[in-house]
Amino acid sequence: MISKKILPLCLLAVLTSCTSMPEADPGRGLERKSLYEQHIEGAMAGNISDQIEVGKAYEEGAGVPVDFEQAMAWYKKASAKGDPEAYFHIGQLYERGRGVPVSEEDAREWYYSAAVNRYVPAIRKLIIILEGQENEQLQWIRKGVEAEDPYSYYRYGLILEETDREEALKLFRSADAVEDASGKALIAILSLGGKLNAYSDHEALEILQRAVDDGDPRSQVFLGWLYEFGDSLKKSSEKALELYENAARWNSQLAIFNLSRFYGEGIGVAENTEQSNLFFSQLDNRIYPPSYYDLLDYATRRSNTEQLRVLYRFKASQGDSAAQYELGKLSDREDAFQWFWLAAQEGYVPAMVELSRVYLAPDTSMFDPVEGAAWLMVAENSGFEDEDFTISKIVSDFSEEEKLQVSERFTELFYRDPEVPLRGNIP
Repeated sequence: MISKKILPLCLLAVLTSCTSMPEADPGRGLERKSLYEQHIEGAMAGNISDQIEVGKAYEEGAGVPVDFEQAMAWYKKASAKGDPEAYFHIGQLYERGRGVPVSEEDAREWYYSAAVNRYVPAIRKLIIILEGQENEQLQWIRKGVEAEDPYSYYRYGLILEETDREEALKLFRSADAVEDASGKALIAILSLGGKLNAYSDHEALEILQRAVDDGDPRSQVFLGWLYEFGDSLKKSSEKALELYENAARWNSQLAIFNLSRFYGEGIGVAENTEQSNLFFSQLDNRIYPPSYYDLLDYATRRSNTEQLRVLYRFKASQGDSAAQYELGKLSDREDAFQWFWLAAQEGYVPAMVELSRVYLAPDTSMFDPVEGAAWLMVAENSGFEDEDFTISKIVSDFSEEEKLQVSERFTELFYRDPEVPLRGNIP
């Protein structure tokens, strides 16, 4: 039998062993304090970071009523000690007209004071404010790059895209933390194209749609492409047409080309040759927009021949010999011949070789061994080398008359005036 005096002691021991008493947390009281309460004491003592936080508290109404004049007063205390973050917040008050009249000039001066002290948010502000003032803007973009700012990497990449795409891609890889909507969309596009690995395809599509809703033309072209071919999204020519039309309003060259295709081929709209030609006439000669390379990366990654044909047609239509050659490689023999011929007459050596092969194929309507041998001879004299496909092997069975014809045709082709159209078996 257990003593009545012992039982409560045993029970107390059991209870205390099973249920631990909460320990005092010295920080819990602090967590309940407002932003103002946490920093006012330090601010009064002259601590710069606390003064800025109290300024934010008055600006946001965090523990005190919203009071922009008090916010300005506290930011000014910190700015008097040369703090760039305080400069930046004062600039924002002027830009937004909080407690002071709106003044873009004053805002810019305060942003400048913060930016020269390498305060990244101020550098970003100046980059945006200086839109259209390319030289001065570029100066701040470079300063942002020096400060390892993702947004500055993104903006510098945009500048370099058309002149040095590989360097631009390096910058975009460093910009994967950018918060700008268009910047996030570009990183998403590059992820979908396999150039970056920042987002999954699902995440990238969601980001892309948000950028489209914000009116970003590059994203509109890309999403239109996905709808057109039903790749990653349900196929819809009508949605693709709408997106291309929106991007074309921003003079997106690829969007204009796609509209020309749609009206010319009756894709998602009634066929209209006149409208198709009108869009085609709006294309700037030999300008390949970044959106072109976005889609080329995407189509190449997925080995989508149909998409690649369309993209090479865009460049081929502007006289690009390399694109004409690539288009020939993707075409059947009859169509391939035309593209190889166009590129070969412009001096593109790989196209000369392929054109020669077509001429030398006995089972085609283009069979012309003399012409084929002459083009191969031009290619060899232009640097082509292949021990299995040589002019000496090709003409080994030719008659003396045929060899003479090859020599004459080679001379005509190799030394011709590029302004004079070629004669012979042409498309």
